[in-house]
Amino acid sequence: MLDQKNIQGDAWPRLPKKAEKFVFFRITNVQEFKKGLPTMADFVTTSHTALKNRNDIYKMKAEGTLKGIINLVSINIAFSASGLAKLGAERFNDDIFNGGQFKDMTYPLEGEPAEDHQGLDLQQDWVPEFKPSSGGIDGVLTVAGDSLPSIEKMIRKTFNWVFNVGNDKQSIEEVYTKEGQVFKDHLEHFGWVDGISQPIIKGMDEILTTKDDRGMTPIDPGIILVGHEGDESNNPEWAKDGSFMVFRIYEQLVPEFYHWCADNCSIAAEDTRKCKEQGKQVEWSDKAMDQMGLFSSRLVGRWPDG
Repeated sequence: MLDQKNIQGDAWPRLPKKAEKFVFFRITNVQEFKKGLPTMADFVTTSHTALKNRNDIYKMKAEGTLKGIINLVSINIAFSASGLAKLGAERFNDDIFNGGQFKDMTYPLEGEPAEDHQGLDLQQDWVPEFKPSSGGIDGVLTVAGDSLPSIEKMIRKTFNWVFNVGNDKQSIEEVYTKEGQVFKDHLEHFGWVDGISQPIIKGMDEILTTKDDRGMTPIDPGIILVGHEGDESNNPEWAKDGSFMVFRIYEQLVPEFYHWCADNCSIAAEDTRKCKEQGKQVEWSDKAMDQMGLFSSRLVGRWPDG
């Protein structure tokens, strides 16, 4: 059995969110931070709590008693290899994690050893605070909720209070923050329903058949949770029920994407050519829209409705 009270809610089943904020921090006083960490753990939203919150929302929707957005804020926390080292935790048996994302994802500059940069990202494209030369990042606080004001209030009452932000016992330094909000229609920026790729986990999700209504095959819990069936790594015992988090910032060129699709679809490209020759605003026929819909969906990997 998996202990839902020892798993963070954003690993499974996901945190309810209309808005979200990530607070990346560096530990500046290890002993003071360690004193506050057990208290901070009490504020973390577990899978057990996240599941109850989601079920309550679904129940109110089904009963027609949901009258608006529920004031709800959830907290999760994660640590980098450098942060865990400061805390004295036993190291992971994972060279990529221990080496850090900058090493794993960036391409070497001229004269730099290839073994120090094993990816394809241009270093200048990275946010400066994420580069080791800026001092590194030890952890990130993830806060999701009904609105950004609610999230800010929760951060002040928990994270800032626990780690004494603003007084002489302050044990962390805020390095970088990133926040966002969902669209009103809950579609991601390209217009596709989001959240479809959330896996179905054996022992966590209620499986009635071999596949759910999305046609997804259930996976072993160890695929995303440390120390369970399907986890072939040899990670420390303390990490059991944990998961790995990757934070990536993407530039989403939405109009450019659709124009590129049109340029590479024969019917749409012909419509574009004719409109330009006639000096008209570009309009695509229904057949062109159908062709573009099929082409773009093949690129994304699913239909816009999921």
